[in-house]
Amino acid sequence: MVASGELPTADARVGEAQPEGNGRAVDRHGLVVAIDVGGSKIAAALATRGGVALHVRRVATANENLDALMKQLTGLVDALVARAPGEVDAVALAVPGTLDHDSGTVVAAANLPWKNTPLAEVLRRRTGLRTTVGGDGEGATLAEGHFGAAKGRPNYACLLVGTGIGGGVVVDGVLQRGVGRRNPEIGHMIVSPQGPRCRCGARGCVEAVSAGPAILERARELGSSAADGAAVHVAALRGEPAATRAFAEASEYLAMVVVSLWRLFEPPVFVFGGGVIAASEILFTRLRAKIAELAPPRASREVAVLRTQLPAETSFLAAVALQLQEEARKARVATA
Repeated sequence: MVASGELPTADARVGEAQPEGNGRAVDRHGLVVAIDVGGSKIAAALATRGGVALHVRRVATANENLDALMKQLTGLVDALVARAPGEVDAVALAVPGTLDHDSGTVVAAANLPWKNTPLAEVLRRRTGLRTTVGGDGEGATLAEGHFGAAKGRPNYACLLVGTGIGGGVVVDGVLQRGVGRRNPEIGHMIVSPQGPRCRCGARGCVEAVSAGPAILERARELGSSAADGAAVHVAALRGEPAATRAFAEASEYLAMVVVSLWRLFEPPVFVFGGGVIAASEILFTRLRAKIAELAPPRASREVAVLRTQLPAETSFLAAVALQLQEEARKARVATA
């Protein structure tokens, strides 16, 4: 597959908080409160639909109970709306977990007190603003198409490799979902049936063998003394056999997922993001080599494998992108 050479430069204003005053133009469609909710931290922004952040707030997640978290989210929305120089007409949230997209309900989310929580409806009632809720992996995938490495491309795939693995596939500008608009669980594609048990209960999911914690655990099984992810990366760079083998195995499993997704959808671009990809050059380098080895000749010639252009501090762009996707979906339904 084509190596990621010099990537096109993203709009410098995307994701950046802009200074107040000076006659700043407000998005003609209104502003969005965009919130990326994580198990330990939240990034919330008052943003245009073009991805320009007017104000950004980052706070630790009040995950001790449902009431505290809902009050925190409501307070963030209210605080950002109060600072808006123009109309705010939507709230969008990118959240982890299993979702019912039609109702905006979070069925379950690890490390968060949501269980069958009608998140969109609760926030709509509390703030008076229409609210969209989507998966964080799907939002990050869409953000790459609107603002990042896949900007302007109607067909691409995105994989995020961090403490878990997620992502999505976009075909003809539309994020692909399953029956009932359920989000696809790319991280739970099985690549090693006899492998370690995944948190989902299955064995050998790619998340269980290629995510950051899995790489560290495998390196230790093979004899590495690395204390954390950063240390195992350094050990691999120094040629430690255990760490080197752990990264080699992880890259092979990820490459299997990439080639399988290409066989299904034939996306011409794969964008990789997440903390492990950002921190580990050795994984990304080995991954590209293994993809080239496993892929059919046409894919090797035509497909680009890129790194994300979006820094971690612009994670709220996932929520902006989810809002844009939902508006596009409703427009298609209205004209069908």
